[in-house]
Amino acid sequence: MEAAIKKEFILEGLCCGNCAAKIERDVARLEGMASAAVDFVAGKASVQGR
Repeated sequence: MEAAIKKEFILEGLCCGNCAAKIERDVARLEGMASAAVDFVAGKASVQGR
């Protein structure tokens, strides 16, 4: 069994919570993604691949 890949990214230039939500939704829909979470206040995104 393969281990899931987890990465965290610093996001610059987020203008609002709606932008963060759109990024989270769109990244989560990418092939191979298990989950995605964007924290607007912290300016970070966490993603996990399958």
